[in-house]
Amino acid sequence: MSLPDLQTLTVAAIQAGFARGDFTCAELTQACLDQIDRFNPRYNAIIFRNAAALADASEIDRRRAAGDALPPLAGVPVVIKDPMDMVGFPTTGGWAQLYSGAGGIDLMPASDSPVVARMRAAGAILLGKTNVPVLSASGTRANDSWAGPTLNAAAPDLAPGASSAGTATAVASFMCVLGLAEETGGSIQNPASAQGLVGIKPTHALVPNTGVLPLSSQRDVVGPIARCVRDAAL
Repeated sequence: MSLPDLQTLTVAAIQAGFARGDFTCAELTQACLDQIDRFNPRYNAIIFRNAAALADASEIDRRRAAGDALPPLAGVPVVIKDPMDMVGFPTTGGWAQLYSGAGGIDLMPASDSPVVARMRAAGAILLGKTNVPVLSASGTRANDSWAGPTLNAAAPDLAPGASSAGTATAVASFMCVLGLAEETGGSIQNPASAQGLVGIKPTHALVPNTGVLPLSSQRDVVGPIARCVRDAAL
């Protein structure tokens, strides 16, 4: 088996590769984890890694081998923006006061936010959570995050765009294929534009924002960041 080039990987390429038996979900997931090991120390996109990712991938492989009907994003590697509740991880919003590792307290969600639950139900492999500026209050950089600054993977000397900086950088550096982002006033569009990606800002209230650390109940929206229009639409 041979993995495709992560730099050209799309949802369609993943689905075709699985269908041909070119690689397994576990192998693809491991390749993404290896990419994280290689590049995340520099770019600082992912702040919490999901230790269950490989087990989740192996379960997709088991279901595929058993002939089960699989959901539409089965095996696709995805990252989640930190302010979205994800069971097993604190929701920190980039703020040291909300992370015990930085001297604060952990807010551990009892359930996934609806958008994260939908990604799980779609079969996506959740690799981890991504960096943001404190309380997502910047549209340019994440320099004030407790986790430190995130760099622009397309142009490290330029601003990465924010507040979904970590999600955009993870996608742009090929650590994953898709990422969940969130916007109040530019936080999907800014990082997507800054790093040569595709972001979709949906109509307010079209996608639930329950379980997402809020800035504005009248403006917050959750949407994707991807490397191509088709993947963002999916």
